[in-house]
Amino acid sequence: MSKRSLLTTLVDQLFGYLNKLPPETTSYTTTSLRIPITTSSHESLALSATLYRPLSLPSTRPVIDSVPLLPAVESHFGGEMPWWLRKMLGTNPYSASLSPEDSNFWKGFDLSTALDRANIPILLTTGWFDPVMPAVLDQYSRLLENNSPASLTIGPWTHLGASGRNSLAEVFSWISSHLTNREEKERTAPVRVYITGAEKWAHLSSWPPSPTHHQELFLSSGSLLAGSVPTTAAPESSSTFKFNPLDPTPAIATPQLFDNTYTKQPNTALSARPDILTFTSAPLPSDLQIIGRPRVDLFHTSSSSHFDILLILNEVDATTSQSYPITEKFIRFSSDNKAPLSLDLHDCAHMFRKGNYIQLLVGGGSHPRYMRNFGTEEAKENPAEATMMRSVTHTVSHNAQAPSRILLPVVTDLDKSKQDV
Repeated sequence: MSKRSLLTTLVDQLFGYLNKLPPETTSYTTTSLRIPITTSSHESLALSATLYRPLSLPSTRPVIDSVPLLPAVESHFGGEMPWWLRKMLGTNPYSASLSPEDSNFWKGFDLSTALDRANIPILLTTGWFDPVMPAVLDQYSRLLENNSPASLTIGPWTHLGASGRNSLAEVFSWISSHLTNREEKERTAPVRVYITGAEKWAHLSSWPPSPTHHQELFLSSGSLLAGSVPTTAAPESSSTFKFNPLDPTPAIATPQLFDNTYTKQPNTALSARPDILTFTSAPLPSDLQIIGRPRVDLFHTSSSSHFDILLILNEVDATTSQSYPITEKFIRFSSDNKAPLSLDLHDCAHMFRKGNYIQLLVGGGSHPRYMRNFGTEEAKENPAEATMMRSVTHTVSHNAQAPSRILLPVVTDLDKSKQDV
């Protein structure tokens, strides 16, 4: 049996512990397994493969759906719940009423000040399907603010894909260039990003590049994204949906942190739900390339001061009518907010293809990817022990006085000499 790296061992140990997997029957073990060869080598190899294939995990969905959440998690671990998980579930790190002890606990996890001290070349690698991609780009921005010589790669990968064989050659080339002054083969500029839709790489001097212009699309009656401001002046020109925490909007087509097999998946089922607003453009007359952060200005009101907003930017395939997520934004509110809400979606680099459609989804949750909002003050302070639930009605206005819109950062002048097919 081949030796396993320390990192793999630690990840496996944590994964197995969290899911209560028996170490003697799964790959998630810190103990080296020795298999005696008593039959043919072919059978021995088959046995080895079986032992090192991840088994079906115990379902945790009933636990995640439980109300209140904390007792169900404690029961799931059979009274051996890790102390750090109890701490995470038992306190709200964003609460204004944190005790000094809890406040110091969360401050201990804040490593952002290390970025202020960095003065050596740093390469950051992430992927468009990596759940922690926004955090990586925040780190990159902070390094640039401190004039650190940072480089960035964003590929068509998940979290594991960004750290595996997809990027290994580039990492060694980058290290070699800084240690030996050799020219890098993989990149010709500090930033290398993959443009989805166009299926090509681009080399940029910084991230994000300055947009050529912003294209406005306005939310309009009839579930449309229009190219001009709505002319209707009637205040009743609006769309409404209700988020019910007892039947929360499900997370669909969302990559997982340690999923190395994720490919682009449709989220078409979301637009059929009554708790999702859908706005779709006319067919595109030509290709449209956007790079950076789309922004949504949303004239929004709700029946409660405790609510969530989920925004998803899709491309709808004209041939299959399937919608595919490009970027999104989820944010929680716990006070009255004046309209419009100006929300930056996560970074993206995408080519919308001629004939396809641009689509914006507006919702109030994405369970269980994000903990559902109970719509109450109780859940704000301690969501893991909250029991009271209240549905929240959302209203999005789209008229001449309240022109909700999305702004797309269009880039048309990329140097073709700095693009790889």
